[in-house]
Amino acid sequence: MENQISNWNGFRIHGDTSELDKIVEHSGMISLDINDITNTLSASGKNYITDGFGANVSEAFNDAVNSLPVPISKVEKLLIQFYIGVKQPSISELSVISKTLCNGDNNLQVMWGVSKIENIGDDIKVVLVTSLSK
Repeated sequence: MENQISNWNGFRIHGDTSELDKIVEHSGMISLDINDITNTLSASGKNYITDGFGANVSEAFNDAVNSLPVPISKVEKLLIQFYIGVKQPSISELSVISKTLCNGDNNLQVMWGVSKIENIGDDIKVVLVTSLSK
C-alpha cells in the first residue's frame, strides 16, 4: 500500500485511486462528490485510500482501518464510503462509527456516504479516504 503512490486531481495519494472515481460515479442514499473528496485530501500532507470487507458495518470498517499504514489517531480528515449489497444496515449502525471516531481527543473531521452495489451480495464494503498534514 505505502509503495503505490498515484496522482489524482493534483493530489499525491497512497492506494488505489480508482476507488475515488467509483465514489464520484456512484450515487446513493447519501452521496459523496468530487468536492467532498478534494476537501478531505491534503495538498501538502499524506493521503491514503484503503478498503475493507465484512459481513456487517463494523467488520468492514475495522478491516479498512487495519489496512491503514498509520494509526487512525493520526488522521485529520476521513471520508468513509459504505457500499452495501442486498443487506441494508440501518442509518444508526452507520452513524455509530462516525460518532465513535469524533469522540476521540483529536479534531477528526468525518464525512460519509452510502451507496448500493449489487455485486457484493450480503457483504459490506468500506472505503476510507484519509489525510494527514505534514
